[in-house]
Amino acid sequence: MWLLGARPKKLEMFLYEYAKNFCDLLVAYFICCCTQDLAELTVWVMREYHDPTPISLSVDEADEVSIKDVALAVAKAMKFEGEVVFDTSKADGQFKKTASNKKLRKYRPDYDFTTMEDGIQKSVDWFVENYESCRK
Repeated sequence: MWLLGARPKKLEMFLYEYAKNFCDLLVAYFICCCTQDLAELTVWVMREYHDPTPISLSVDEADEVSIKDVALAVAKAMKFEGEVVFDTSKADGQFKKTASNKKLRKYRPDYDFTTMEDGIQKSVDWFVENYESCRK
């Protein structure tokens, strides 16, 4: 059994969360699928974005995913066949944390974000391949 301390319908824009809370999420969401996207967009911002106002480097609102979607994608990528259980007795926090990426889309309308499924699969593949040398 895999017990998660989150409600399954809570929505996240993982790239935004990753950037906003980098240190916490590096630990909590090691499998974050957006590392390469964030790296590419950060370099683009440093080289090309000259506007003094902030810009959200995040996926489109339509690409928000629930904690349940992420948990099930991780379970699938890890070939976990047990039961995934959500501990709904814990507080959820804010249900949805949407950050508009309209400004990013104005400058980079064709930027192709990594899908959550592909990012998680790549992260899991790397983890499995490097498990013996990972910090345990």
